[in-house]
This record gives sequence, C-alpha cells and structure tokens, in this order.
Amino acid sequence: MGRAADGATEMPTDDPDRYEAVVESARDGVFAVDGTGTVTLANPAAADLFGADPGTLVGRDVDDLDASVTLSREPPGGIDPSVAGEDGTFTDLLWDLADADGRAEVEVGPGGRTLELGASGIGRGDETAVVVRDVTDQERLRQQLSVANRVLRHNLRTSTNLVGGHARILEVEADDEETAEHARAVRTEAERLARLAEKTQALRDLVGSGDDRAEVDLAATVRGVLADLVDEHPAVETAVDAPDRAVAETHPQFEVAVAEAAENAVVHAGDAGSRVEATVERDGDWWAVRVADEGPGIPEYERAVLDRDAESDLDHGSGIGLWLMRWVVDRCDGRLSFEENDPSGTVVSIRIPLDR
Repeated sequence: MGRAADGATEMPTDDPDRYEAVVESARDGVFAVDGTGTVTLANPAAADLFGADPGTLVGRDVDDLDASVTLSREPPGGIDPSVAGEDGTFTDLLWDLADADGRAEVEVGPGGRTLELGASGIGRGDETAVVVRDVTDQERLRQQLSVANRVLRHNLRTSTNLVGGHARILEVEADDEETAEHARAVRTEAERLARLAEKTQALRDLVGSGDDRAEVDLAATVRGVLADLVDEHPAVETAVDAPDRAVAETHPQFEVAVAEAAENAVVHAGDAGSRVEATVERDGDWWAVRVADEGPGIPEYERAVLDRDAESDLDHGSGIGLWLMRWVVDRCDGRLSFEENDPSGTVVSIRIPLDR
C-alpha cells in the first residue's frame, strides 16, 4: 500500500541540526510515516503519547500503535467518515488528513485519551508528517460545559416561563396598582433572564462554530432583524435604508450581532415610542451596517470594558449582549464601533469586509 505526496512542500534544509533540535524538544508529538504506513521518525513526545520508547517507535507499522481509530467529533471536510468504522485504519486517517490538509480528533488507548492530529506531505517521496497533541482535558471540559449548559439552559427557561406566567396573571388580577407594579417587575426580570439564557446558547454556538464562513446577504439580514424587533416590541418604530442585496462571505452568525445591536437600542431607549434606524451601504472595501437609536446611549463604562477586553469584580458590564456582539463581529473579521447619535442615542457601526 502506498501513496503519493501530492501538494507536499519541501522542508527547509539549510540547518538540519537546528530543525532536529526543534522537533526533539517540541512538547507536541511529531512523527512521520512512509507510503507503507511505517514510522520513519518520531520525537520523544510522540513516543510518550503512544506509550512507546522513542527508539522502538521508529520502524513500527503505525496501525500497530495503541490507537483506536474512533473519531471523537464530526470529521472535517475531505475526511472519509468510514475511517472511524471497523474497516478503517490509522493509516487511512493520516493519509486522508494529509490530502485534505485537515485536523481530526481520535480516541487513543484503553484510557480513552483524545488526541488531535494534523498531517501533511513533507516533500520527501511519499512520507507524511504528523503533529499530535493530547487534548483529553480540553475535550472533557468541553463535554462537561456542554452538559452543564444544556441543563442550566433548560432549567432556566422552564423556571423563567413559570415565574413569568404567574407574574402575568398576578399583574392582570391585581386589586391595586402597587401590586400590579410589583408583578410587572417580576415578569420583566423573568423575561430578562430568559433572554440571557438565549444569549448564552448563542455564545456557545459561536464558540463551537470556529471560523465557519457562508455567503450572507447583509441587507436581507438587517431587514429580517428589524421585522422581528417590531414583532417583539410593537410600539417601536423602525426604518431600514439598504440595497436590495449586500452579499459578503462572512461568519454565519452575523445576524446575532445585528440582533444584539437592535435589542440594545430598544433596551436603552426605554420609552414606548422609541425609534430604531438601520442602514447598509458600501464603504470602500467594506459593507457598513449601522443601527441607531434615540435613547440615552450606551454608558461609557460599558464601552470601556469592551475596549479593555476584560472584566473584573469591580469593573464590569451589565450583561453579555455587548460582548456577544463584539465576539461575533470579530469572527466576521469585522470592525465594531460606537458613536453618539444626534441629538441623542447611540449608533452601533459594524463593518464587514467585502473579501476575506
């Protein structure tokens, strides 16, 4: 069994001793296999990850290593999912990774450790270089956070719906305005917590989406967001000035950033008759999306926290909405800024590159 090193690039050879020293001292495992699946080179870290002595790892068939080919996540593009089945081999996976210039996670050994693998041709015949890293702790943390998030989100949604429903009944049936006002305050807080749960899910989705890209019509997205805003807040007036289409190759969660800007406008405007205006226009090599409100504006301390990229117990924002907006725009390779509106309010500016 063999393979060609298509698309391989030559390794620098001006100082072999230097590169050998770097590979030998690397904390990540590095090894190479030839076209028959035989290990031709391995550093101490690679041998340790597979429970082998560095001197005995070289010359072994890679399929004899203590590694079960069980993909721990959905394989990346270009990777044949069958390598995770009974007929798959470790060699098959490595060659698929090299051809796709991709990465994958596999379960290894009886202890169920998780390794992240990356492979590529190295320009020496049919050899494939592999970089391997133990991500067991990160994978366990990811799973634990996923379960905790699911349980918390479900319980929080159920409880807030229950509290909000009872508060709404009390508000309607209250015998006096003071009681109704207390019930209204409880209902408002329950709705705020429900929105917080939704934002937490959006944040989780963002973290798990990586650098995904999709063709997004920014104009249609903005129109859809403001239409949803009116459905949720009928007293709010909206206006959109945008071309028929404004397409960009950007992160698929771009809509979340616009929705956060629109909701922020309503929350800070406060009055029932508030107005939100949005524009989409070409600005050089960027699409410029602006959402403006007529409220009191975003407090300076909220914006300062975003500028510092950090919070503390004594210096923090009032929620995660602005952070979510910032992180989504970052994933879009965009730019986020805030300006004062005239005569009052805030203009949230989101700039998305035409070409990534």
